[in-house]
Amino acid sequence: MDRRRLLTAVMSGSAQYWQRIKPIFDIALWPCWDAVGSTTAVDLSTHGFTGTNSDGVFGGTGIGDGHTAITLDGASGSVDVFSAGLAAALNHDNFSIAGWCTSDWTADGKYRFTFKAYTNDNNYLGFLKNGDVAGTVFWEGKLGGDARVGSFATGSPAGFFPWGLTFDSLNGIYFYVNGSQVDALYPIWAAWAGGAITSLRIGSSNTPGPFTNWKGKIAYQGLSSSILTPAQMAKFARKSGIIYFDGDSRTIGPTFATSYPSQAVPTIDVTAKNLAWVNFGLASANFVDMNTSALTHIDPQRVGNDTVVVFCGITDANGGATAAQIHDRMRAYCLARRAAGFRVIACTEIDSQVAASNAVNWHTSLWAATNAAIKADWTTWSDKQVDLGALPHLQDATDATYFNADKIHLTATGCGVVAAAVATAYNA
Repeated sequence: MDRRRLLTAVMSGSAQYWQRIKPIFDIALWPCWDAVGSTTAVDLSTHGFTGTNSDGVFGGTGIGDGHTAITLDGASGSVDVFSAGLAAALNHDNFSIAGWCTSDWTADGKYRFTFKAYTNDNNYLGFLKNGDVAGTVFWEGKLGGDARVGSFATGSPAGFFPWGLTFDSLNGIYFYVNGSQVDALYPIWAAWAGGAITSLRIGSSNTPGPFTNWKGKIAYQGLSSSILTPAQMAKFARKSGIIYFDGDSRTIGPTFATSYPSQAVPTIDVTAKNLAWVNFGLASANFVDMNTSALTHIDPQRVGNDTVVVFCGITDANGGATAAQIHDRMRAYCLARRAAGFRVIACTEIDSQVAASNAVNWHTSLWAATNAAIKADWTTWSDKQVDLGALPHLQDATDATYFNADKIHLTATGCGVVAAAVATAYNA
């Protein structure tokens, strides 16, 4: 297909899966759909970084898009995609990798890599299966000789699942499985030393011992020079939509796993609904901060069936905003997201009794006035409302069951209360 026809297909929505994801991976995209018996693996990018197949078997059942995949035996099978040109194209200060794979999930003591960007034994990043715990995958990175990992229990899917990693040398690593982040940002702990990458293989570890080759199928292995967005990862995972949980540190939660978004998505059942989701909470954010961020990081990042859940206001109040001002800022935020094509679910606020909140009479009067203003006309600027402020467990920030000792942030139990209410509203 020539470039003009490809562009027309992509813009019209009639493009095949590979055509839709090809622009995401500007360095290389190896679909692994090559002919049975082929000794090479085509790269769909303009660079033509063709890989060399060693004992991989092409022609296996693919991800369901009408194309095939490569099957690796866990021993000698792999695809060498390294070249001097690829090494020059990959700036290991900022890059993203993603792919689709299957596994037998056997706890066989072997740590099997699907992909590994490697400079030397002290500097690399890859995605692999845990050989000791069935059904668990993780990323492993080693920078300056110091190794770190982040793991996720997959539930041992029988078929293909997508994964992804973004590496930002100034910030950290984001880990995606099935199109959604599965952990908080892992901060960078050292510099990637030793120069450019010297090895890159699909399905190989480059390292002896318990680290070995992937056993299973691999398809659509991609490499990008940019930090892929949650929406791009969702599109790669063939999701039909994404939920952005936007807010302040009460959205971030005590930990990623105990945050209210993490606790809400099982009840929303994002898997059955084929949705991705992202915790977009920003510490100490007010509505002005959130709206500025959303203009760049949410509004252009559409997937399809997309929703924004917004839970914020206390930072505005602690900064001196009146009930009317908080209402107006929330209304402006929600109208902007709706104008961008999102469904919006707006939450009323809950108690806070930190010094800054007490100074503006939040608990005694401002809280009630703020929520009254929001509830008076929410139907004109949002699609659904979650009246968190009316929930009995969230009335008193001195209640240590639901609020932290700081009297503003929620415990895991408190986050669970918010999660249940948000999930109910989403599913209604």
